[in-house]
Amino acid sequence: MGASAPLMMKMSIAPFEAQARAENLGQAESAAVTYAAVNEGNSSFTDIPDNCDLDSPSDGAFTITCTVGEGTRFTQTVSRSFRSEVDAGSLGFTGAGNARVYPNALPGKISYVHQCPPGDEWGLNWFNKTYPSLGACTPQVAWTKAKYLASDPDAWLYDINNFQGWGDHPDY
Repeated sequence: MGASAPLMMKMSIAPFEAQARAENLGQAESAAVTYAAVNEGNSSFTDIPDNCDLDSPSDGAFTITCTVGEGTRFTQTVSRSFRSEVDAGSLGFTGAGNARVYPNALPGKISYVHQCPPGDEWGLNWFNKTYPSLGACTPQVAWTKAKYLASDPDAWLYDINNFQGWGDHPDY
């Protein structure tokens, strides 16, 4: 036992060290994520939490970095980025002067075989997550060319302009 005592001591404090790191990481993560979420899309920001720094690496983009446990062996640092209120035209859109911003990104490869079911008209609620091997389902507003042309691009949940090669939507 005498020769293994230092090893046993190190093993016995390992859970304590892991717990201390985890607690610090949780606090840093919570502060950074909360600050980014509260201030996303705003032109003015709330007060910066203690142990955090705010950086603006590019126009309209910000990074909040929070450190907990500084000066100890259990220091944990977390950074989260977010955007402030931005003029859509400055985001670099190309094309016919269109600066539309949709609430969701295109969900990957759209399967033209599987139509989104009623209750999940865009496949964003459950269908695409439940059946990922099928590819993203075709939104109900794009089941036919007539439905596509009758749809309102302002109500789209992601960009389906020129869907299936049907050309630019007249209201796009």
